[in-house]
Amino acid sequence: MAPRCYLEGSNVTFQSRNVLSKKLMGGGGGGADGGAKKKPMGNINLFSIITLMSFALTLPVAVAVEGVRFTPAALAAAGVVDPGLVMQRAAIAGFCFHAYQQLSYMILQRVSPVTHSAGEGGAQMGQASKQYSSKP
Repeated sequence: MAPRCYLEGSNVTFQSRNVLSKKLMGGGGGGADGGAKKKPMGNINLFSIITLMSFALTLPVAVAVEGVRFTPAALAAAGVVDPGLVMQRAAIAGFCFHAYQQLSYMILQRVSPVTHSAGEGGAQMGQASKQYSSKP
C-alpha cells in the first residue's frame, strides 16, 4: 500500500511541476490591458531555477533532520575507504540526473503536461513492479 501512495504522491508532484513548467515555457499572452507579450523561458533557465529553488527549500530540512554526514570522518565511519571515488560517483550521478531532466523538458515542450505525466507514471509503475516482483 505504501509504495502505491508514494507513487501517487510523486505523480501529483511531477504533474504540478509539469503544468507550471509548461506555462512558464509558453510565455504569457498580452492581456486585456494591451501589455507586451512575455518572452518564454528556455529549458535550461527553467530547469536551473526550479533546481535552485528546490535546493534552497530542502537543504535546511535535510540538515535539520539528517545532520551533516558528508564529512571525511563520517565517510570513514561508514566504511568508505576512498572519498574521491564517492565524489566521482556523485558527480556521475548528478550528470545523469541532469541529462534525464533535460530530456524530460525537451519532451515536455512537444507534448501536453498530462501526456508527459502519464508517460512518467507508466515508467514509475514499471520500475515499481519490477522492484517489488523480484523480492521473495
